[in-house]
Parts: sequence; C-alpha cells; structure tokens
Amino acid sequence: MGIKKFVFFSIHNCDKHPEVPLMEIKYCTEKFIQESGLDHLTIRLCGFMQGLIGQYAVPILEEKSVWGTDAPTRIAYMDTQDVARLTFIALRNENLNGKLLTFAGPRAWTTQESLSSLKMLPILSPEPTYSKTQAYFIVT
Repeated sequence: MGIKKFVFFSIHNCDKHPEVPLMEIKYCTEKFIQESGLDHLTIRLCGFMQGLIGQYAVPILEEKSVWGTDAPTRIAYMDTQDVARLTFIALRNENLNGKLLTFAGPRAWTTQESLSSLKMLPILSPEPTYSKTQAYFIVT
C-alpha cells in the first residue's frame, strides 16, 4: 500500500527565526520534504489551545508559578480538533499537494491576555501576583 501523502506539521514563521534551534530544524525539514519529490502537505501551526491548560491553568490551580514572557508576541491558538478537521479537508483537496499552509486561530493573544482570559473563569479567579525577572515574568 505505501505512503500516499506525507503531512508535516511545522511552526508558524519558523523561516524567520533561524537562531532558535527548533525553528531552524522545522524549516530545514520543510525544505527537505519539498525537495524530496514526495506527495506532501506542510502545515504551519501557531499554537494549541489545549497547551494553555497545562502551561497556565493547572499551575494556577495548584498555586504554583507560571512562566511566560511580557514580550508583545502574539499566538493565534487553535483547538486540536479544529486542526484535525482542517487537515482532513486539506488532504482531500488534490490542489493543495505540495503546498505550505498556515492554520491560525481567529485571534492572536499575548501571554498577558491569555492569563487575563483565564482569570475570568470562576475557578481561577484569584488575582495572581507578578514578579519580573529580565524579559520573563512569573505568576504566583
């Protein structure tokens, strides 16, 4: 039967940050697959909403520190189920063979905005305190 189409999930803007090892690896892999001649589809993702639970919500509930950045970087999170649905649709469209697609959520969030939205949940409502260390912050 064999492989009919190779799908590679990469990272949004990986080509713009070669100084970050993971970004460089993702971009090099994209180029390798493109040059291989395989039927393929490359999908760049911004971030998964489900990651917010482990990264922010669980530590807040456990009264532990949350690490983040105060940089203005924004991430357009998506639900994993939405990524799966869009991937399935893209795989069925032969016109997308060999293409590079980017999947992004409807709104891009900073770390601070993500934390603020979590604070609106009744279970996470206590006001976190912030302590600044260089370009990062810790929520306790």
